[in-house]
Amino acid sequence: MDRGITRKIFVLAMLLWFTGVPWVAFAGPRVSLVELSASPYWQKLLHLNSTWASPPEGGGFLLSPSGSFGAAQELEATLSALKAAPVPGQVHASCRFPLRAKWLKSVLPGLESQIPAAKCLKMTTWLSRNRPDKITLVYAASFLENPASAFGHIFLRLESQGRGLSAPMVQFAAITGEATGFEYLLRGAFGGFKGYYIIEPQHTLMRNNLELEGRDLWVYDLQLSADEQENLLFHLWEMRQVYFDYYFFNQNCGYRLIELIELARFEPPEIPKTRVAWSIPTDNLKNILSQVPETLDASRLSSRSTRWQARLRALDEKQLSLLDQLLAEPEAIQSPGFQQLNDPDKVEVLDALNDYYRIQINSRIGEFEILDRWLKVKEQQKEARKWRMAVLIERSKFKLPTQGDSTPEAGPESSHPTAALRFTGWQGEEDHQTLRIAAYDHDLLSSSVGQLNNARFRVLDLAIDQRPGQQAQVSELTLFEVLSLNERGKYFSPLSWRMKINLAASGGQGHGDLKRVELTGQGGWTYALLPQTLGYFLGGVDLNLGPDNGFLGNVLAGVVYRPVPWFGVHGSQNNRNRLAGQTDSSRVTTVEARVQLADYLEFGALTRQRLPQPRETGLSLVGRF
Repeated sequence: MDRGITRKIFVLAMLLWFTGVPWVAFAGPRVSLVELSASPYWQKLLHLNSTWASPPEGGGFLLSPSGSFGAAQELEATLSALKAAPVPGQVHASCRFPLRAKWLKSVLPGLESQIPAAKCLKMTTWLSRNRPDKITLVYAASFLENPASAFGHIFLRLESQGRGLSAPMVQFAAITGEATGFEYLLRGAFGGFKGYYIIEPQHTLMRNNLELEGRDLWVYDLQLSADEQENLLFHLWEMRQVYFDYYFFNQNCGYRLIELIELARFEPPEIPKTRVAWSIPTDNLKNILSQVPETLDASRLSSRSTRWQARLRALDEKQLSLLDQLLAEPEAIQSPGFQQLNDPDKVEVLDALNDYYRIQINSRIGEFEILDRWLKVKEQQKEARKWRMAVLIERSKFKLPTQGDSTPEAGPESSHPTAALRFTGWQGEEDHQTLRIAAYDHDLLSSSVGQLNNARFRVLDLAIDQRPGQQAQVSELTLFEVLSLNERGKYFSPLSWRMKINLAASGGQGHGDLKRVELTGQGGWTYALLPQTLGYFLGGVDLNLGPDNGFLGNVLAGVVYRPVPWFGVHGSQNNRNRLAGQTDSSRVTTVEARVQLADYLEFGALTRQRLPQPRETGLSLVGRF
């Protein structure tokens, strides 16, 4: 070889060695490992696509010998492991990381010939057991009794012919163990739980959601090719026993499932996962559907409680009278009055009875020993099981199908945006303005399309007041507030409740530094006063911690009138009476009328009186985003 050419090759090799730039040479142009490791898809494979996201841990997810979590080091380690000869008794990298191998072979021509053949029996068995014909996205409606599910929950269903209720369903969920109460809230809010991708049979998740928690499920068929479905399944295999820190308000079920869906395509769509610093499953659902089209309109799987309400609306006066008689005297199912009915009427009443008894059996109140002693829930459930069996035996005599809930209803993709910016101008003894911004805002006058009825749910709601001659000051920060108004009726008598965690100013007139922590817990009753009109009464306590510590009795009563989904009126009075400590007693009366101008815009008129201060009136504009 010519000495000049040799010298040039030597100099080039030395330069590459000194600069420390690794290169991959195959049957095509040389590719820099640094450039390849910066690829968006490789970053997503390693879940490095967010500055704020916690890294994956456990499960042998890192191959880099240094144990460091860097894209370039992990790429170099992956390539070395893929080209290494299989070792008996050890899992080869091509079996442990099939999606990494598949993508690298697609971008590095010639790599496939350098990867030795390996037997991946466990992976092959797992893939054959879970391989779908199609993948559907499943959204579970909000469930306020569980803070982790208050925003809704997202699953993926791996459907294949003949699987039915045993079809695998994928979710990202926190392992919470025995944590309850404030420990549960705090650890969930600040990443104190481990979150895993979990696969369970459909019947387990449907029982938990449709039966025990009373949550409707919305199902969307996603347009994913067979190759894209394989990619998704490959990565699920890679993530077995790998965990992340779980955050209720950020790196949650929707956030991690978006990461999974993005990896289905080698040129993945960029699906937004967060808004500012939080991630809401309802927003995640809308973002997924905007980037990955669904093939059919959404279908709804109604919960047991939704089906029960639909059946009551469908029963005529005669059938309702017979239902009441059978609930009062279950033995009357063999009476001439029932047996003389035509078959369709019998079926309607029997199906309603089945729903009623099943809801009784599903109640979890009996798990609380104190409440069970008072309410005798377990004894009632024992009777309900007995009479439900009699109903099912009678129902088996008829081949008529059970009528489903055919009520057309908009799904969560049609719901209002979750974040809100609210400006209110007040006129009274002292004119002032209030600006509120909330990460999540839904209240009793918000549009209920695709959302919970008769509920208020606020998260990270910051209030800023501007008063004449003063600088704007923060008056309060509501970390978390839930108000659930559950209507009591002839058949069931659920409790209504409210919980609130608030940081409030302790200065005069309620503005200054946020030095006071307010914890509120209330329970009570809600009744239908008139059509489209609810009245509620809640009692409980407030615990105030700060410069003016206090323990107060708290009574909240109100009326809500909602004649149409886009307009409503809400009046309430909140009495807080000091029982101990230094916090002053207070009484606040508020009336608000609000109209929805668009999905993202609402206008309201308010009047409010905080005794002993005079009454003030205001106009508000709510923008949702």
